[in-house]
Amino acid sequence: MTPHRTCYKPAQRLRHCNHGYQWKNQSGPRNNSKRKNVHFDPVPMSYGQILPYLIDKGMVEPKPLKPMVPPYPSNFDVNARCDYHAGSPGHDIESCKAFKSK
Repeated sequence: MTPHRTCYKPAQRLRHCNHGYQWKNQSGPRNNSKRKNVHFDPVPMSYGQILPYLIDKGMVEPKPLKPMVPPYPSNFDVNARCDYHAGSPGHDIESCKAFKSK
């Protein structure tokens, strides 16, 4: 049995002592939790009109997605293509949360 190390905190100074262990952030999001619905403010034109302007100004660049394999998520639209995701199928730019959050 190994002896238990104790860290003492001086009265006026905090001391960090983790003995090589990393603690997981207990307050952060968990992978198994469902995503919250995020509200995006309305914009005066379509996202399809905004994207070419932002690309031209170097403010965003298209991000290709890895190909999806079945079974597809319930919201996957095989006929839709997203210009922000370099034409990747599954959704269009108007419903692209990744682009809207940029």
